[in-house]
Amino acid sequence: MEQNLNSPQIGMTMSHPSLLKEGQFLILVNGNIQTVDGNFTMITNDNSNILATRFKDGYKVIGTNVVPSLSTTFFFLYNPLTNDSEIGFIFDTSSPDKPDFAAEQCCQDNIVEPTPLEQTIQYPLSQYYTFVNAKCLNFDIDHPVTSWIKLDDCNVRIYFNDFKNPPRYIDYKNFQKIDLSNCPLIETDQLDCDKIKIFPETCYPVVDVVEVIPGGQNTAGVYQFAICYSDVRANKLTDYFYVTNPIPLGDQAITVNTAYPVYKSFKLEISNLNTDFRYFNLAVLKTTNNVTSVFLVETFEVNSSNFEYIYTGVDKNLQADLSIDEILAKRPYYNKAKITTEDNGYLFLANLEEDRIVNLQPVVNSISLKWQTIEATDGDYANPVFAQNYVGYLGDEVYPFGISFTKNNGKQTNVFPFIGRAKTDYDKQIIDNNDVISYSSCGTEKPNERWQVYNTAPTPSGITDCIAFNTNSEPQDLEEDIECTSNNVFYILNSPSTIPVFYQIPDNLTYPPTNSDEAIALQNYINTTPALNLTPYSLPSGLPSIGLCPCDTTNEIYKQIHAQDPNATIVPIDIQIDLSVLNNSVEINEDPYTYDVNTYGLTTLYGPLINNVPNPGVYPYDPNPCRFWYNTIDSNKEKNQEKGYLGWIDQKDNKTSATAAILSQSTDGSCSSDTWGAFIAGDSWYNFYCTNQDGVAGIMVSTANNGFTVTVYNSDQNGNVSTSISNTVSATLPYYEEDSNTNGKYILLHNLTYGSSYFVKVEGFYNYPGFPDCCGVINKDDCKHRVFKICVVTPNPSNTTTITIPGVAQITRQCKVKYKGYPIDNCKPTPNKRGEFAYWESTETYPCNEEVWGDLAGKPIRHFKFPDQTVVSFFEEKGTPTNGNSIDKIYPKGIVVDIKDIKNALNQAVSLGLITPEELNNICGYRIYRGNRRGNQSIIAKGLLYDVWEYKDNIYNTTNKVLFPNFPFNDNRSNDFIKTKQIKKKSQISDGNFLLPPYQNQQLKNNKYTFDAPNLSFNNPGLGTEIKLEGEQTGLVNANFIELRNNTKYQYIGAAIISAAVGFSSVEAAFESLSTLATATLTQSQSVFGTGASFPLGLILALVSENILTPIRVYSHYAEWYDIIKKFAPFRNYAFYYTGVGKYNKIEQGNAIPDNTRRTIANAQYIKPGILNVKTNKGSQRFNNFKRESSVFIELKKDSFFNHTVNTDTSRPANNNILKDFCSDKNPSYKGNLASYYGSLKNPLVNQYGQIDNIEWIDTGYNGKIDWSNSNQNTLCDTIFGGDTYITRFTKKRKVPMFLEDRVIPSSATQVSPVNQDIQLSLLPNIGYPRFWMDYPTALDYTNSKVTLFGDVAVQSNSRVDFNFICQGSTGKAWKDAGLAAAITSSVSDVSWGVITLPAFIGVLVSQVKRDLGDDMFLKGKYVHSFYGISTFLCESDYNLDLRHGENIKEKNFYPNVGDINEWTQEFFVPMYEDNYYLYNNDYSKQNSFNPNFVLNNDFKQTKEDCKVAHPNRLIYSLQDNDQNDKYDGNLVFLANNYYEFPKSGGKLLIVKGIENGKVLAIQENRAAVFNSYIALQTNVATATVGANTLFNQSAPTQFVQTDLGFGGSQTPAVISTEFGHFWVDNKRGQVLSLQSGIANIVKPEEEWWFKENLPFHILADFPDFDITNNFKYIGMTITYDARFKRVIFTKRDVQLKPEFKGLVTYDGVFFNYKGDTFTIEDSTYFCNKSWTISYSPLLKNFISFHTFTPNYYIPNQAYFSSGVNYSFDKDPNEYGLWHHNLTNKSYQVYYGKLEPFVFEFTIGTKFTNKMLDSVRYTAEFYRFQDNLSSGIVPDLTYNKAIIYNQKQSSGLLELVPKKKNDRRQYLDYPKQNIDSRSILVEYVERGWQFNNFYDVYAENSGQPLMSYQCDNIAYKEINPSSITYKNQYLKKKLVSDYFVLRLINDKYSNYNLIHRYSITKTTNINQ
Repeated sequence: MEQNLNSPQIGMTMSHPSLLKEGQFLILVNGNIQTVDGNFTMITNDNSNILATRFKDGYKVIGTNVVPSLSTTFFFLYNPLTNDSEIGFIFDTSSPDKPDFAAEQCCQDNIVEPTPLEQTIQYPLSQYYTFVNAKCLNFDIDHPVTSWIKLDDCNVRIYFNDFKNPPRYIDYKNFQKIDLSNCPLIETDQLDCDKIKIFPETCYPVVDVVEVIPGGQNTAGVYQFAICYSDVRANKLTDYFYVTNPIPLGDQAITVNTAYPVYKSFKLEISNLNTDFRYFNLAVLKTTNNVTSVFLVETFEVNSSNFEYIYTGVDKNLQADLSIDEILAKRPYYNKAKITTEDNGYLFLANLEEDRIVNLQPVVNSISLKWQTIEATDGDYANPVFAQNYVGYLGDEVYPFGISFTKNNGKQTNVFPFIGRAKTDYDKQIIDNNDVISYSSCGTEKPNERWQVYNTAPTPSGITDCIAFNTNSEPQDLEEDIECTSNNVFYILNSPSTIPVFYQIPDNLTYPPTNSDEAIALQNYINTTPALNLTPYSLPSGLPSIGLCPCDTTNEIYKQIHAQDPNATIVPIDIQIDLSVLNNSVEINEDPYTYDVNTYGLTTLYGPLINNVPNPGVYPYDPNPCRFWYNTIDSNKEKNQEKGYLGWIDQKDNKTSATAAILSQSTDGSCSSDTWGAFIAGDSWYNFYCTNQDGVAGIMVSTANNGFTVTVYNSDQNGNVSTSISNTVSATLPYYEEDSNTNGKYILLHNLTYGSSYFVKVEGFYNYPGFPDCCGVINKDDCKHRVFKICVVTPNPSNTTTITIPGVAQITRQCKVKYKGYPIDNCKPTPNKRGEFAYWESTETYPCNEEVWGDLAGKPIRHFKFPDQTVVSFFEEKGTPTNGNSIDKIYPKGIVVDIKDIKNALNQAVSLGLITPEELNNICGYRIYRGNRRGNQSIIAKGLLYDVWEYKDNIYNTTNKVLFPNFPFNDNRSNDFIKTKQIKKKSQISDGNFLLPPYQNQQLKNNKYTFDAPNLSFNNPGLGTEIKLEGEQTGLVNANFIELRNNTKYQYIGAAIISAAVGFSSVEAAFESLSTLATATLTQSQSVFGTGASFPLGLILALVSENILTPIRVYSHYAEWYDIIKKFAPFRNYAFYYTGVGKYNKIEQGNAIPDNTRRTIANAQYIKPGILNVKTNKGSQRFNNFKRESSVFIELKKDSFFNHTVNTDTSRPANNNILKDFCSDKNPSYKGNLASYYGSLKNPLVNQYGQIDNIEWIDTGYNGKIDWSNSNQNTLCDTIFGGDTYITRFTKKRKVPMFLEDRVIPSSATQVSPVNQDIQLSLLPNIGYPRFWMDYPTALDYTNSKVTLFGDVAVQSNSRVDFNFICQGSTGKAWKDAGLAAAITSSVSDVSWGVITLPAFIGVLVSQVKRDLGDDMFLKGKYVHSFYGISTFLCESDYNLDLRHGENIKEKNFYPNVGDINEWTQEFFVPMYEDNYYLYNNDYSKQNSFNPNFVLNNDFKQTKEDCKVAHPNRLIYSLQDNDQNDKYDGNLVFLANNYYEFPKSGGKLLIVKGIENGKVLAIQENRAAVFNSYIALQTNVATATVGANTLFNQSAPTQFVQTDLGFGGSQTPAVISTEFGHFWVDNKRGQVLSLQSGIANIVKPEEEWWFKENLPFHILADFPDFDITNNFKYIGMTITYDARFKRVIFTKRDVQLKPEFKGLVTYDGVFFNYKGDTFTIEDSTYFCNKSWTISYSPLLKNFISFHTFTPNYYIPNQAYFSSGVNYSFDKDPNEYGLWHHNLTNKSYQVYYGKLEPFVFEFTIGTKFTNKMLDSVRYTAEFYRFQDNLSSGIVPDLTYNKAIIYNQKQSSGLLELVPKKKNDRRQYLDYPKQNIDSRSILVEYVERGWQFNNFYDVYAENSGQPLMSYQCDNIAYKEINPSSITYKNQYLKKKLVSDYFVLRLINDKYSNYNLIHRYSITKTTNINQ
């Protein structure tokens, strides 16, 4: 016999028993390797746990967090029954044990022990405190809470997540409460859950620029503002919500630098601020010179929902420029997070879910848009605020519009395009006229439906119900005259008084009454209802005058006064009615009258009805119910057999309402006729018409059957059965005996409608075939129950009463009402007109995605086409023009959407399942988007068309005529300033031949134009293919003919100087000639009159006798006198020019009518100043644009013309105006009319904007609010702008020189203006032949001689014309007269010489000159040098021309900025060759592209998108916050780029944990990695404000092992950190992992089989979607660290579906179901509990024990740990609560109040040699602790059970009974056979316990394993009952093997600490 010693102490192993090493053991359950007093490596039973708290009834813990520094544990709890949620805490505790009173007893006394723990009622050791309880915490047992708690100087802040609610935080010491008042702060004691969101929910705040005021330091440009909520350090807590529309700023009309200082400021009003935030950032976006810079203005504190600020341009924040990325960056809104953790001051949120993308397009399709205009004033766009808010849309242009919904988290949905209206028959009409244009090059395609040719917008309606109130002002005392006509009211005259009494007419009464019941109801109403208190009243003219609403009720006053503006407010209590001005009247509509009312009652309604119960024997139909059926004595047996019951069915044809029998209502109370019926074969239906005026009828049924019912029904409009009008009447008609003479009772019906149809259904029961038949000897009376008779009667009235029916009146009351309210804001534009859009469709189609687009999928895209000018005018003249000026109103176009349509659409979205009700409630607003038209214009420009004229070029003799633009405007009458032929003689001056407009033979039709439009002048875009006329603009021109300054002045002398000079010279020559006549002879021929004509000198001198006067002597003195006279000639400026301002101030349709609207452009090009060649239908053609303005030349397609305007342009003076009244004024004025076509240059795009996803969406800036609480919300007065079109005046200087040269000295010249410069204007015409001109010099000379006889003379003769002036005349007549007079005087005193005297000579000469050369001395007059027409017209364009600027006061200036146009148009000031300059700060047309958005993808699928919302691998992290300052929390700031996406190959992210050395452990399903949590210093603006994700990206993570199958992962969030490293479980791979220097699997190879079998979740085998991550509910992993005993405890909660239910149980996510039986996972009928707990010693690096407690969660502590139970697989409520472990040494093995077994199993090794086991001895001591440290051994206690087994033998369960001293009786009682065990004695010997009474009880023939895992225990095997028999065995077989396994069990004693020291077994060698 050998002894074998076993002292296990190094750990548990799952290897084969024969392979255990020294010190190893197989199983330890509920044990430890360290005793409570610190003895290590000793096997002992584990301490019990004791009840800490049960929290609150019904609550379940769903999250915990331990704060060691506070000695506090926080709990997150949820009550599934009440849905209450709360956060609470308990403080750390200490052991409750008290010193054992037995220690004070005498040692001889027996120790009296306390009752074992499992037998006592436990009371909570710890006090649980509720921190906050609020339903809005919205916890859920299915969503466990993760949290991190941060301690600041004065606060404890808890950050928590549950993957159901948004990430949140709460302050422990002062949680966020609901405010009643912000200033002063008044709080409730209730949690405000909106304030605790890390990403607070808020609809966007509204930023409005309300005014631009003087003062400030801004720069010209455009400004936009944006805000976001922030912390005190300006760190963003939200994204910037949106950027406001650009507002222009500038005040210099002349500037070169567009970024000049502007000393103005912006007054901002910020509303709708969320006071849950403490601060917000205000940012400004400044755009100058097309460069946008962003600045943080300041960080402001949020004190209320409204905030005012004046932005002066000084950015007070020290932070420099922001980046535009910071403004545009949009972070996903993470509404859920599973992981909450921290490291190094960073808050990590991971495993995230963001808002899902929803598809609202199907319901947006039903929302309709309308266009709407406002009325404003020309010039309003110069106001920056107006220019920001009212940028409209281009008429006749197509725009896409869409809507994006704003959610409470500040995020927006995608844009959902609105759908243009459907096509109508009107749109489809075929057009066949010249307006139909082909788009194809070959002309085969001609879109000719009306919508393709014309604008089909319907005629709009005017708007009168939208009035703007100035809500910025204080309420004012106002008064208005109110007149109200009431609804109809009742009135009666109470006799004898004639004073009327009035009553309101209720909705539930019929008037006038149609029957007695209605009349009675009306009378009752009058008798019981108080009359209206309508006073005062009087009786003028016999009619009452009364007062009525609204003068009597403030509500009605409010409605009447403010019906136009639902947002206006008044103070109702301040309403005062001035009764002194009442003016009341009444209009009678109906007079009172009398009505006779009949009264009916049951007591008086009896009459001769059906007197007797009907006798079945006389039933008139066949078969008769009295005939026997199946009666052998019946001669009709065969017939009855044939018919029987079926016969009744055939005979009875009123079984349904459709075949109802007709009843006639009698005229009195008697039954004039009755109808038989039978209860057999189903129901009986009847139909009758009410013939009683009072609507009364009686239904009589007579029968012996008392089990029937009668029901009366209405009939519908089709005569079918409708609703029941009487309750079913059952058993109300008595049973009648056959011979009864009593009158029957009947149903009385009231309130029937006279003439209406009613149905009666009779239902009865006959027990067929309970007896054969009736009418025989047997069962004779039964037949009476089979039949009945029925009739409809009219009861006789019991009484008749005459009552008065009231009359009906309407009352009108006028009164003056005084009230407080806001005055009308006359400065705010009000809506003017509203209408439907024109139809338009694209050749592109909506994406073929029916889920998004529904029936529209694959159909043409329909955008919105605004009405053109023919539908609604974009401007209108208001007022009477003064001096050509008028007040012009402009009508910018916007859109309007009805909020009711939006709300209905969203509600429909819920009904269709597109969004959830929760998502609906989260929608708080909307924004309207439009498509960006730039690059998608179908209208290139709008402007005025000016006709192009032509003339014959005789100078260059070109084949084609020369083209030129009309001038000065568009006068298409004869141009009386230009002649078609040159004036060569005087007679041609007045011969007409003026230049006529082109196409005279085509009734002024034209096809060539110049087009003036700002879009073309400022931008020069590509030109279009079509011209469309929209109307005619008309107006007035105010012009002057003014002198051309700095022009050369001339001494312009006429032929009369000849007469004067000859007169003076002839006198002098006469005296001289007496002495020289003989010697002076004429030897040369002289030419006179210059080169124009040659006349012999003799023509003049022939008049003088050669013998009297020598001609040469006259010539000699003539020249002297000519020079003398000329010196007295004045210098004159003969050049004048036309300058006028043509203001177009009206627009009308004119000739812009069908067939004269659209034309194809054949040729178009930009025209610069100069003589150019243009392409025309005739080829290349000269275009005279000499010194003209740049423009666009347009020629329509050949033979395609426009009729001219209906209105006549008279801007150019006609012939009779030119010569009339132009000489009386220095600068004669002229007024004329203007008329030009207003048209659009188009480039029709049949696929405008392309596919729907190609549209660039621009935010309109409209802040739409959805107020779900306000059913009366109205948005029809909100005109939405944010467009791209301004209505402003475009001014252009139109000019034309009449000559190619002039003699003007520019103002920049330094020389003195010359005089008498040569110029031959007749040889320098610009266009044709100017009618007025001058040539200088001219001369009279001799043709054949070079000697000048006479000086320069301008003449008009039939031989030659040197000038033609307006206001032609002369001065110097005295010179001429004096010369002639001197000649005459001298002739008197002279001696007569020859035949002719001197006076005769002079007279003849003067007459000849006057006749041929003219009689003017010093010429005066005007010729037209040029024309200047300043055109100014209102136009729709891309440019805010109210902010146009110039660069100097000369050529680069513009009207009206120039002021005096007379100065500006002077050529010396601005040379005519200078073109117009179009200078504009393009920033002013900036669109708001800073709020981008997009439509859904074409392949959008909701299911696909829903998958994208989850980011299981994404982590975001906050700013670092380590300063312990509770005023600043960087952990609430998450920058857009500070996130990390863990590789999807690693699976879901389950664990993120901050570990030592500032590192982060991240564990996914299939991998683990460690990251650095230190961030390098951020230095630039972009990274500082947006983030750069340097935390996770600055260095590669440490991934310790990379395998194809994954390693280091986890499928649950369970992890624990200890001083020995970090531990987690990879359930999938069956590994338990630790991280120290690396990741290691702590499972040893020999243990892998068990962990690979039992770590994977069994539940997933049958229900793969079951959540294994929520250990707080049923299934999951939880890990804790026992700091006292240095062990890591792992618990897995799991179940397995029993085999018999495999594949038969379903799971809906909440409950399981088996054949209708619904159950939970705790039901042991269906599931085996596969949960287990195992502990691990990092010191021994071994697993040491299983434990039978499997809690839902653990809480570690320094001295103890706690476990909590929410759900017990035993369904034992006593287990629920929190339980502390290690706090008592007075109890062991008791968990959750139950004694659990202590099991210790080890191997008795025999070193591979078969031996027989003889006995077992072990040393196990039971200690009783008297205090924390003192203990003593309790004798006579040992294990109470044991099992010995080997691979093929088993002792079975041995009940160990300690042998008592001196008790021999035990030998008689033991061993004892039990049903499932054997009881044997165990004896204490040699310091140990020994037993040997055991043998093999294995049933060898069972074929069963000895030991097996049980359904609810997978930790270790137990005896298989099927393999054991405990029956008495005659041959007791000893246990023989090479090893033996000994299992010792204590499941009896809990008060003692059991320490197992060692065991000794005795074996005997046997021969094998």
